Amino acid sequence: MFNKKFFVLLVSICICSLIILGFAYKNQNDDKIVKDYKGYYDKVQEALYNFESTLTIDVDSYDEKIYNLDVVKKVLEDNPELAGSCTQYKLRVNKSVFYSKLTFSFTYYESKEELERREKAVQNKIKEIISKVIKENMKDYEKEAAFHDYIINHTKYDNRYFSGNMPKESYTAYGVLINGVGVCQGYAQAMDRLLKGCGIESKMVIGEANDGKGWIGHAWNIVKLGGKYYHLDLTWDDPVSEDGSNQIRYSYFNITDEQIEKNHKWNMANYPKCNSTEYSFKNLNLVEKDSKGNIIIVTKNYEELYIAVKKELSRGSETASFKILDFDNNQRSIENSIMRAYEALSKGGQFTYSYYKDDIMNSGYITINFK
Repeated sequence: MFNKKFFVLLVSICICSLIILGFAYKNQNDDKIVKDYKGYYDKVQEALYNFESTLTIDVDSYDEKIYNLDVVKKVLEDNPELAGSCTQYKLRVNKSVFYSKLTFSFTYYESKEELERREKAVQNKIKEIISKVIKENMKDYEKEAAFHDYIINHTKYDNRYFSGNMPKESYTAYGVLINGVGVCQGYAQAMDRLLKGCGIESKMVIGEANDGKGWIGHAWNIVKLGGKYYHLDLTWDDPVSEDGSNQIRYSYFNITDEQIEKNHKWNMANYPKCNSTEYSFKNLNLVEKDSKGNIIIVTKNYEELYIAVKKELSRGSETASFKILDFDNNQRSIENSIMRAYEALSKGGQFTYSYYKDDIMNSGYITINFK
């Protein structure tokens, strides 16, 4: 009987001790215990920025609907510069009367030291690019265009994506800005960081695009200019040419939801609406250049194309590129304009040409080689 009472007393003392210790811990560490989603989000974000492999969070009033793994996905969506570095993540929850202990484990595609080195290299490169291409008194859309051209001129699409042996960094700004090789996510991440480096609001869009064969995963940007939002897809403005040369396009430069949804789709509820055309390329005083660096001559119709071709012929140009705003995608219309120019100058000779249609802007691009 004595032993039983002693046992009960011992258990009571232990319980009381645990309660006292629990209250003592809470009182002493009150500032360290997470009490809301923001505090939870901030700690996860800090850990990912520091490439930590583990993170332990003490949570007051644990609710699995609030404190779960979705926070990692949200942090990665909100901070595109982190996307691609963290490849796996897990969460273990230990519940108690006073607080719950949440332990995250993160897996990265490289070591902490290597990721820190790459991040520093990207930050230095961003500063270098900004100092090189951004001039005093530039408007925001001019800065955007400068970054657009820089990335396309210094980046090749990583075709290893199609063979399945592409390195992880091609998904990141490091791949694009340091290696000069990347895929859509790397293009969009690099653009996002350059824009933000100049104080221009940017968001990365994660969605899908139709490449003519089917829908594939894709990423691009939404940029805020003059209080309004525009789509910007650098990857699709950097076509893979047969000769490997860079030919910058502006088909996907500051376009609307209606325009881009011809071949892109995304969860519109998660992103701002893009309905303005004020800063669309055709309304800006910017020039386009072909793969050889020649300024593309803009014509409204085929009559103007004929006049422009005749002018280039009379100048003795060996090659010239033209843009037709009212384009009917008809080879005969193109050839007739060129042949009329030859006849008007009573000039013999042969020519070759190539063309493509810009489905977004309903215009056409023609490059003519005069022989």
